[in-house]
Amino acid sequence: DDQVVGVIFGDLEYLGSNLTNKKNLSCVFINLEAVDKSYKEVPLENLSFGEAVVLLKFNHKVCRVGWNGKNMFLFLVPGSRFKVNRPPLLGIYPEGTEISYHAHIDMKTAQGDITPWLPSQADILTNDWMEVK
Repeated sequence: DDQVVGVIFGDLEYLGSNLTNKKNLSCVFINLEAVDKSYKEVPLENLSFGEAVVLLKFNHKVCRVGWNGKNMFLFLVPGSRFKVNRPPLLGIYPEGTEISYHAHIDMKTAQGDITPWLPSQADILTNDWMEVK
């Protein structure tokens, strides 16, 4: 399982919480095994929503800074195919029908529940996203 230590977006390189300028670079992901092991404990911080989505696509959990104390975070639920075998889908499709379950983002709430999640405009436009370790 590849782990992201740093991510290069455009001309900015994030390594832990260190930010350095780079020129004309596209998005690059760095495997932890090739870098100092101390990065395993350092979550990426001060991320844009787009950067948080990239982490989600690599099976990392993310949250906004204000959520962390409540143990709330987002995670990606990958798409899959399965055969219908229980309600409520049994009321829509015949039993055994194979359907596609599309990838989506879920949230673990402060109460410990899991719920589908959609971003607000404030969520999309802020730079206070962070990786959850």
